[in-house]
Amino acid sequence: MATLYSYTKQSDEYTTYLPTAPLDGSLTELCTLDDGRTVVSVDGTLPAQPADVVLTELTLTDPLRAEIKAKSPHIALINARVVERIRAEYSQDDEIKALRIGGDYAAAWGEHVEACRSWGDDQKEALGL
Repeated sequence: MATLYSYTKQSDEYTTYLPTAPLDGSLTELCTLDDGRTVVSVDGTLPAQPADVVLTELTLTDPLRAEIKAKSPHIALINARVVERIRAEYSQDDEIKALRIGGDYAAAWGEHVEACRSWGDDQKEALGL
């Protein structure tokens, strides 16, 4: 699982200083918080960072997790892909039918939806959320 860090972007007239990604993993910028800090997900061992980049490991609280999820385009994309996976098997009309008639059809629909949601949760967990 990845570790979340925050930093405040620094720049001069020529350069914006960004974190250096691990050689044995990845670094994904998730979002910028209301307080101006940028949140990154790091999978792997962080190499030495440029002097103008100070990464601080985040301790996730429920409000912070909610803010990151609300602001991150990566999370929005995962959520959209979950819906795409559901729609690949069941249309909205099929979902209404499952809710209306119940039984085996509704059980199969529910299992599919839960499998899609589980995939999305795994993707978010891989980013440290």
